Amino acid sequence: MQIRINENIGKLLHEARTSQRLTLKDVAEKTGVKHPRVVQLERGENVEILTLARFAYALGYDLE
Repeated sequence: MQIRINENIGKLLHEARTSQRLTLKDVAEKTGVKHPRVVQLERGENVEILTLARFAYALGYDLE
């Protein structure tokens, strides 16, 4: 179950980023995390709430 949730989160993050025509590097710079970490999040790997919140905020979303 947890794997599916993480994969879905990753897909949502990817869709949000690409819909705004942002590169992985753009998001990395906005969030203050390294490029490989953004890739991990979009794959649904090692999803941590703080990093997820930073990613969402960088894209203009709030976590509720």
